[in-house]
Amino acid sequence: PLDSKVDLFFILKDFPSWETVVITEKDENEETVESEIFVPLGISTSIQNWIFSIVSNLNRIIPHTLPKSIHLQIVSHLTTQLLEHYEKLSKSEFANENQKAAWQFLFDLKVLSLLFVGRENKLMKKKYTQIINHFRGVIDPFDYDVFYKHVSVNIKKCATRLQFIAGVLVPN
Repeated sequence: PLDSKVDLFFILKDFPSWETVVITEKDENEETVESEIFVPLGISTSIQNWIFSIVSNLNRIIPHTLPKSIHLQIVSHLTTQLLEHYEKLSKSEFANENQKAAWQFLFDLKVLSLLFVGRENKLMKKKYTQIINHFRGVIDPFDYDVFYKHVSVNIKKCATRLQFIAGVLVPN
């Protein structure tokens, strides 16, 4: 089961390492100023473990040639459970007051929707987008503009890495 209680311990235990990105800009005096920002590098550890355990169990009990209808039912159930998990997190006071938590959950949802929600599943895409937008609303708009291009690169990298781990569950 996925835990939806969010507090400082949850963050320390569950968030994987973040990447440090150095941004170089010029100030009003045309002097170079370097800033360090921190962006998520991977999805939450508990979600990675949960997906890995599902894949391991599926690989142990079923053949690799899973009928498409069964495969789609499993993926639908998985995406629904993940959606419910993040809906609970979106109601957490801590997650709604902590920008780092919002960044991590936005990152998780983007990666998970890339992996498990097919383009043809417009209803599920819409639900994921609603929760993503909720977490985006927690993030300062200036920070979002500065950080997102770096986060977006990591989203693609993470989705590619997880595609191999999630193997049997990836619909496309």
